[in-house]
Amino acid sequence: MSDGATNRWRHWQIDLVGVAICAAVSMGVYFLMLRPLSERNRAYAAEHAQLIQQREQSVSVAETCRSLEEELERVRTHAGHEALELRDPDLINEVLASLADLSRQTRLKIDQMQPMPVAQVEHFAMVPVHVRGTGTIRDCARLLRRLHQEPRFRDIAVRSFDISGDPRSAMAKISFRLVLTWYTTAEAKP
Repeated sequence: MSDGATNRWRHWQIDLVGVAICAAVSMGVYFLMLRPLSERNRAYAAEHAQLIQQREQSVSVAETCRSLEEELERVRTHAGHEALELRDPDLINEVLASLADLSRQTRLKIDQMQPMPVAQVEHFAMVPVHVRGTGTIRDCARLLRRLHQEPRFRDIAVRSFDISGDPRSAMAKISFRLVLTWYTTAEAKP
């Protein structure tokens, strides 16, 4: 081999060794530095996304809490302004007459209105009143709305309301059963 060819071969050997060293250093840098850094960056991005989601949830929960606190304050204010005066259970006939009058005003026909025995609890009593009758869906809705809205019925709650018949037409006659609870003062204990 000539000297020129040997020199060229040596330069190629040096170049190949240099390329191999560069490749080895590059792979070492990648596996020892860049890959762990990339994995940490991915983990950080996942944690960051989770943190953003938790912040959004906490803001939503805080808004819900604030809304509920405002609603609670409105209820407390409303309850404080309108204290419920319970009547004596001996006034059952007056209550039944008021209910009969309301049913006439709402064009319902009452077939039966029967008070049940008084149920005592510590601070008040409850008198269930079973009502059966006929009318239209519209008239039943009018009765329920007025029971809810009129101040004279604030101490009466609707426990159940059942209908039978064809309620598809607002003017069709149906039968209804209504169970009311009248809240009264506690009876005097002997």
